[in-house]
This record gives sequence, C-alpha cells and structure tokens, in this order.
Amino acid sequence: MDKNGVSDVLARTVGAILQRDVVTIDPDATIRDLARLLAEKGVSGVPVVNQGGCVLGVVSATDVVRFAARLRAPVGPGPWWEREGAAAEAEMVEAVPYFTSPDDAIVFLREVLEQLSVDAFDECTVREILSPVRFAVHRETTVLDLARFLVRARIHRALVLDGGELAGIVTTLDVLRAVADASPG
Repeated sequence: MDKNGVSDVLARTVGAILQRDVVTIDPDATIRDLARLLAEKGVSGVPVVNQGGCVLGVVSATDVVRFAARLRAPVGPGPWWEREGAAAEAEMVEAVPYFTSPDDAIVFLREVLEQLSVDAFDECTVREILSPVRFAVHRETTVLDLARFLVRARIHRALVLDGGELAGIVTTLDVLRAVADASPG
C-alpha cells in the first residue's frame, strides 16, 4: 500500500468502519450467562446495556478469568488457584488472558465452562464485574485517533456513542481490516 493509501485509511472516520450489529448483555445476567454468550457469539467482550438502553459498561473474557481467579476456581494447571488475593489474580491474568486472537479467548471460555461448576458463576451478575464505560469514541473520530486511543488505553474495543446512545462498536480488528482492505492485492 502506498503512503496515500495509508493516509486515506487513517483519515477515514470510525463511522465508516464500526460494527452496527452489537452483541450486548443485561447487567442482571449471570456470569455463566456472560461466558456462554461470549463463547456462542465468538466475541471477546460486549457492552452492558440495561432494559432502558443505557450503556453501563463493558465486560470481557478477561473479566470472567479474573472472577474465576478470585474464586480460586481451577480453570487450568498451575499453583495460582491455591493462592489468595491479588498475587493469585495477577498470576492468572498474566498467564492466560493475553489472547492472541478473539478465538483464543473463546476457546478458553469454553474450557472454563466445561470445568466449572462453581455456584458463584450462577449467583453473581455481570453488574458485579463490569468496567464502567470509559472507552468510547464518536462516529467522527478518525481511524488514526482511534488507533492512538486503543493503544494508549491498552484496550481492544471502543464503544461508539452517538448522543449518549450506543451506535456501534469498533475493535482493533476493524482497524486492521480497514488497512488491509485498502492495500492492493
């Protein structure tokens, strides 16, 4: 791709690359429901939206892993589940959730669901583990500014809000796809 092609992609707006068909979850859904939804839909995270359509936050496969680590639930080999507190959680999070692709996260979630019979997954709700909305952009944001935002915040997805309402979602994969689509051949 030539320099002008890259410039053209980076100058495009988020509105041109966002995903409008967004999978969401209710804040009162259980954590097991969340894990199943992520695995079934093949996504690594979703916005949390209440009955009134208000975006409350986001949850991801990493949040499910952190929850499992706090429970000391054996979702994989290693001594982390025998330890308590932040050290165990940090070891688990460091060892597992840097997924190289959303597919890796989904495979891991399926394994978690098969191995866990922990009641807390059915008793605790998404509301208890969600991250409040902080990572949002507007449709008019350029792809370059979006890429900088994602890198700076060390995140893989941003909500696209229009007048405070969820208009879509844009991911690192959407940015890469836009660049790849603009390249010749």
